[in-house]
Amino acid sequence: PNQPEPPTNRLTQVVMSGVQTTEKNAEIPTAESGHGQGGAGDFSSLEQEYTSNQFGWSFPLCTVTGITIRAHWLLPLVMIFSAFVGAGKDGGSGFGAELLLYGPILFCAVLVHELCHCWAARKCGGSAEQILLWPLGGLAFIGNLDSASKDLKVAVAGPLSHIPQIFLFMILTAIVNSGKVTADSVPGKPSNGFWGFLFYHAMMIHVSLFAFNLLLPCYPLDGGRVLADALLMARFSAEKAAKIVVAISVPIGVVLIVSGFLLLAEGNGAAVLTIVVALWLCWQIKALWVMISSDTVSQHPLFANAKEWEAAAPPAPVQDPAAHSGADAAVAAV
Repeated sequence: PNQPEPPTNRLTQVVMSGVQTTEKNAEIPTAESGHGQGGAGDFSSLEQEYTSNQFGWSFPLCTVTGITIRAHWLLPLVMIFSAFVGAGKDGGSGFGAELLLYGPILFCAVLVHELCHCWAARKCGGSAEQILLWPLGGLAFIGNLDSASKDLKVAVAGPLSHIPQIFLFMILTAIVNSGKVTADSVPGKPSNGFWGFLFYHAMMIHVSLFAFNLLLPCYPLDGGRVLADALLMARFSAEKAAKIVVAISVPIGVVLIVSGFLLLAEGNGAAVLTIVVALWLCWQIKALWVMISSDTVSQHPLFANAKEWEAAAPPAPVQDPAAHSGADAAVAAV
């Protein structure tokens, strides 16, 4: 069957709603074009192949405000697997609650997050075309953001979407738990607080997504984009800003990998997902470092925004040669 082609403008890639960007029509050197050498070209062609593969393994769901929503074929399987893992911690009694948590609740949380990225992009004069939901989060396709300040607004829009939902599930938890915002119940037994358990852990999912994406200054998460945009707005060069982002992101990625293996040793069901996400982040960080090493980071869609203030910088003052000569003569006379 004919598979849809991914959009040809900027790709915003979200890992559990964290963000990385590439831009298909940007002048990023590729091996095929003959521009650039080594790693930079490999990075671009690999990114294109990766994006095309994700679209080939997806199916259309619906359209929201003109934005096509697609889902990866593996997404339902991952949701069911996560529910089994979570229910295993409760002797299998909580499968229904866990399926709701890792199914529609998590699905809607990520979808709303991505939609807010898209709506913010449109508000800033950009475009938003498609969203692809996949096992590690989502891919929101946006374009035409021509400044770091606009990109920052788009980056924070996704995580901020979790705040009202946190309060919503907090209120629902308090209502069904006699005013308590706790989860001291057995999920498999409605008489012991099934809905209290469900609403409380739904609230914690939103808290985790908000904190993980916005408070971790790790590329390509939203927090990493905010850091990069802030550096560019502070008039750091593209290369220096990218190096700072990598220097901060690397230790965070290592800590996440170590945390994942510690969770695995404890038999925690979130261990595998934590390790996979951490490895994916490290892969993205390495790709950014390749562009820095090949002196092509200024062509990266995120760091290309450094050109915004470089182009707008006022020209250096030109001294009047006559006045300069006069000053030299006066100094000589003294």
